[in-house]
Amino acid sequence: MRGFRLILLILICSFSLVLIMPCVTAWSPAVVSIAASNSTSVALLDDGTVWQWGYVSDGVEYATPQKVEISVVRKIAAGYGHVLALKGDGTVWAWGSNKYGQLGDGTYNDSAGPVQVAGLTGVKAIAAGKDISLALKGDGTVWAWGSNSYGQVGEGSLNYKGTAVPIQVKGLNNIQAISAGGSHCLASQGDGAVWAWGDNRHGVLGDGTNESRFTPVRSKIYNVMGLDAGDAHALAVMVDGNVWSWGYNYNGQLGMGGTSLNDLGRLSFGPEADSFNPDIVRGLSGVKSVAVGASHSVALADNGTVWTWGSNSDGQLGVGKTGGSDMTVPVRVSGINGITAVDAGLYHTLALKDDGSVWAWGSNAEGQVGNRSASAGSPALVLMQTQILPSPTSTPIIVTASPTTPESGPNYMLIGSIALLAVIVIVVVTACVLLLRSRKKGSG
Repeated sequence: MRGFRLILLILICSFSLVLIMPCVTAWSPAVVSIAASNSTSVALLDDGTVWQWGYVSDGVEYATPQKVEISVVRKIAAGYGHVLALKGDGTVWAWGSNKYGQLGDGTYNDSAGPVQVAGLTGVKAIAAGKDISLALKGDGTVWAWGSNSYGQVGEGSLNYKGTAVPIQVKGLNNIQAISAGGSHCLASQGDGAVWAWGDNRHGVLGDGTNESRFTPVRSKIYNVMGLDAGDAHALAVMVDGNVWSWGYNYNGQLGMGGTSLNDLGRLSFGPEADSFNPDIVRGLSGVKSVAVGASHSVALADNGTVWTWGSNSDGQLGVGKTGGSDMTVPVRVSGINGITAVDAGLYHTLALKDDGSVWAWGSNAEGQVGNRSASAGSPALVLMQTQILPSPTSTPIIVTASPTTPESGPNYMLIGSIALLAVIVIVVVTACVLLLRSRKKGSG
């Protein structure tokens, strides 16, 4: 009878482990952060790896996500042809275009793979714009490198060649958040004040003028808890959940509504509709983050819904069609919910769901939507893969899983399978030993 019970125990344990094995071995890293800019898209996984699709460099475009040879990454930022990554040790790495020194490695040479930004440590946040890069250190100071044709490096002068190593932005302290746009930069302090510098031709600095600034000036907005700088306009989320906008408004991207004069006597959109002072976006509340493209705007509400407005030339609003009329007030993107993060490229939009899936819509001319389709007027699932991939090529490829190499990091599926098989073997061997001992005692 005792032998029968032991055999039954073996069968139960083995069967239970077989049932749970697929759950463990099927585990794969999940996306925790997204970034978009120009025609590129980037995702950060919870295992510290980075994946990129769309435009990578001249002649290189990925139609589906490709793994970048970098690890232990905590934050990502995408610029107009270059990408930044913040590692867990506080160092910053960059790759892509480097015409103006935006990679920060002391050269002006493009790099297909990550290179370390010179002299930066203790960094807690990063931002990338059009040929410009920013880093926020733990001490509240801001550092900039790259294009300085409009004073966007923020050190008080112009430099048309660009700055190839980080320089401290003058006059900033206690900074909590940073953002880099077309040719301007924004920074917010702990008290909700916003500072801006660089190109101001459309009033995008929000200081009430259209005069470019070579060092930071105070924007006319307060109580800000989040912001984003676009090509020529900007958005800010207030502590009360409202959204304010300023800058270029040719396509209604400021969200003022209407087709003529708004309640401030300003044109709602068109060539004469620029706003030099921040103004509230109509019809939005309960917003927790924003994103800005070339001429469209995106807001993520606390309830996980996404709202867009501005240009829909390539379907970047996600309203089910490409082209057509611009939207001067926010409209809800249908077909997706449970969104935890959003970002915007020039003509496409990304969204991260609470299940770890990534969705994209808008222009896919260079593969930035990530599913080998034409431009998407509605949200489309990005074909994420989390296994090691072939080396970069200039030809878009379909991603297929292949064995992990030492450079790619651990293969969690293989590790899980081996561990569970080892447990099964131990259980079976132990049970057999106990069974033999019980038989010996019975015969004795």
